Amino acid sequence: RVTFLSKINGGKGSALNLGIAHATGEILIFVDADGLFTPTTIPQLLSGFRHPGVGAVCGNDQPVNITGPLTALLALMTHVGTGMTRRALALLGMLPIVAGNSGAFRADAVRRVGGFREDTLGEDLELTWRIHFAGWDVEFAPHALVLAEVPSTLSALWKQRVRWQRGLIQTARIHRSRLTSPW
Repeated sequence: RVTFLSKINGGKGSALNLGIAHATGEILIFVDADGLFTPTTIPQLLSGFRHPGVGAVCGNDQPVNITGPLTALLALMTHVGTGMTRRALALLGMLPIVAGNSGAFRADAVRRVGGFREDTLGEDLELTWRIHFAGWDVEFAPHALVLAEVPSTLSALWKQRVRWQRGLIQTARIHRSRLTSPW
């Protein structure tokens, strides 16, 4: 039961919104082109919807291309920094992002906040903020592993991190009036 949708390139947010418009399920799961789910990823993501107030659940990235010092360092940073930070922020009710490569959202929540913006680099971050602002909880599912590659060169790492920072700046500008108030 697969439906193939095709459209002219309008960016990731545009493609995701097309999928959302055609989706009929209660939960929407998003993954990047380079993400690979394990057999337990989806059940683990779904287990994060512990109560009706959970609007989104973030999975856990696991680097798979550990081939040298840079990728080993990034794998360590992902495991210790990202994983532990996501756990702590979720416990505090402040998880700021459901990463685009490992996220599940309640379809109703996504539709209520208007889907993905199509004019930002950080569409996953921006959507997560709107989910929070609309009063939904955002959870972390540490056992919902998504296998993905980390940048293997300094140049690729630089491009990734600059893109992430530009997305954060865009999102902060969009929501600047809300940044001084709690979720």
